[in-house]
Amino acid sequence: MEIGAALIAEVQQAGRFLRIPDPNDAKRARYRWAFDAARQCAPEGYHLKYSGRAKGDFFLGLLRITGEDDTEWNRIRLARSRVITDVEDVIAVVVADHSAFEISDEALVCSRSCDSLPSRPSPDTGRSRCPRSAGR
Repeated sequence: MEIGAALIAEVQQAGRFLRIPDPNDAKRARYRWAFDAARQCAPEGYHLKYSGRAKGDFFLGLLRITGEDDTEWNRIRLARSRVITDVEDVIAVVVADHSAFEISDEALVCSRSCDSLPSRPSPDTGRSRCPRSAGR
């Protein structure tokens, strides 16, 4: 129960909505474990929720059971689902459908995953701008 009470105190100190920026797997697991203990310690009239089980930012919310905090919690939860923090996930989204993005030539910089990105030749030379593909 001590870990649960400590987590409730941490969430209360943060203003009832606590954000843990992109924790590693071990830290995320510790917060989920603490969450399980903390649910038993929620103050009367409140319940604890979390978002971010597998990736991205991890959020904890101490919400009033009357529903008054649902709008704020949904805003946090939905915004979290639109934020991509993993570079490989960003590349996968862009590769799958880059029509939603206007990508400038300057932004097309070679990365460790540039082989998976759609090729865009230089208008000057007609060759790929990626230095790793030079000579191909």
